[in-house]
Amino acid sequence: MTLKTYVLVMVCCVCLSCAGRKQPLDDYSESQKSKLVERTAYNQADFSFWVAFYEPTVEDLEGLRAAWIEHSQAFPESKTISELRKEIEKENQKVALVALYMSAFENADLKNKSLGWSIAPVPFSVVELPEADAPLRILMPVNNNWARYFILKYSPETWLSSPLLVISNPASRVDLVKPTKVLVHP
Repeated sequence: MTLKTYVLVMVCCVCLSCAGRKQPLDDYSESQKSKLVERTAYNQADFSFWVAFYEPTVEDLEGLRAAWIEHSQAFPESKTISELRKEIEKENQKVALVALYMSAFENADLKNKSLGWSIAPVPFSVVELPEADAPLRILMPVNNNWARYFILKYSPETWLSSPLLVISNPASRVDLVKPTKVLVHP
C-alpha cells in the first residue's frame, strides 16, 4: 500500500468514526422532543397554522446550560432564559412555551385578539419572546425556525382544569394534549 493510499484510508476511517457522533446540544434537543407537542391546522386542504407546546422545568433549563457548556462553548447570556427561569420558579403559576407559525408572519400573534386567536384555558398573561434568542430555539426543539414564541402564564388551578391546550383562529383549531408527568415511586 502506498503512502497516499494509506493516508486516504486513515482519513476515511476518521471521518466515518465522527459521522454518527452527536454533539451535546443535539442530544439535549433530542431528549426534549418527548416533552414537545405539536400540531398543524388546515382550513379544508390549505395550511392554516402550525403550533407547538412545551412546558419547561428548572431541570430543563439546567440541562440546557450543561449541554451548552459541554459543547465547549460559554453559555450565552439570555435575558429570555433568565426571565423564563424566574417565571417557572414561582409557585403560584404554571408556564407554557408556545411556538406559532403561519405563512403570514404578522398574523401569527397570540396577543392580538383582533386577529381572532383564542387560547383555552385562558392564560392570565401572554408575552412574546424575542426572535433572536438562540438558547431558546435549542430549548424548544421546533422544526420551524420562523415560528414566533410566546410564554403563557396560568394559575395552577386554571392550568390543571383541562388536559388540553386549545389554540384556534377564525379558520382552524388544534387540540394539544398536555404531556403527563410520570412519577416514579421507589
